[in-house]
Amino acid sequence: MKFSQYAGTAIIPTLSRLVLALAFITVGFNKLTTDATFTAEQAEALQEVGVTARSMTAAAEGPRRIVPTRYPQGEETGQPPEEVAGPPPQPEPAGEGDQIANRLAEGQYTARKLYTVALSCQKAGWGKYSFYLAWAAALTEFAGGILILVGFLSRIWGLGLAIVMGTAFYLTTWSAYFMTTGPFAAAEGGDGYLLFNQTFTQLGLGLLALGIFLTGPGPLSLDRLVFGKRGGQAGAGETAEASPVVSAMMSSSAVRGGGPPERKPQPAPEQGGRSSSERPL
Repeated sequence: MKFSQYAGTAIIPTLSRLVLALAFITVGFNKLTTDATFTAEQAEALQEVGVTARSMTAAAEGPRRIVPTRYPQGEETGQPPEEVAGPPPQPEPAGEGDQIANRLAEGQYTARKLYTVALSCQKAGWGKYSFYLAWAAALTEFAGGILILVGFLSRIWGLGLAIVMGTAFYLTTWSAYFMTTGPFAAAEGGDGYLLFNQTFTQLGLGLLALGIFLTGPGPLSLDRLVFGKRGGQAGAGETAEASPVVSAMMSSSAVRGGGPPERKPQPAPEQGGRSSSERPL
């Protein structure tokens, strides 16, 4: 096998798996174990999909201290002066077109970082599925990165990671890059340059994952150890020898090259039999 064939079937898939593992294990672990900061409006949007964000303002203030109030003592009873309490304020009735919403106090809120994906899914109109899609994306990145690294069920996880990257490109980059900033966002610098880097990072990782799905993990993988050649891919020489079309083309090209055609061996005459010259006419 030539070096180019070996590189295409062994070296490149192995390096692609290593790059995918380093990227997705880090990102998936970060989403699952760390928190992100959300505004009050974003926290309200998370409540709609079943996520409760914690208020950072209340946590920073800490528990409130209750200070006892000293009332002036009366001359006879020794009780605080009576206060004239009026009737409690009544809430205004809601009109027919008004919507009652649970508004949160202004401030900063915190929740698991993977719920940023839930916000993007909700913004795209995927509604109640946003919570499950966020968890599915984070778990696919983390578990898929580990299994891609060792090369086990690589084609399945390669397809899953390619779908995750395609979805991320659609949710976070497509509308911003092609509808807001224009195709020459990198030339503007600043946020446009960051968007340019994000675009090709998502496309590059997605194509690497799709390549693992199409070509397999290579020989240095658990798939090759467990499933044999079905887990990876056969060499170019083995594929050519196994193909009847290629064998027929090679034989026809040898005949056109001027070589003498092969003669089939004639069976030897049987002992005691007549030769062709002794047969009667």
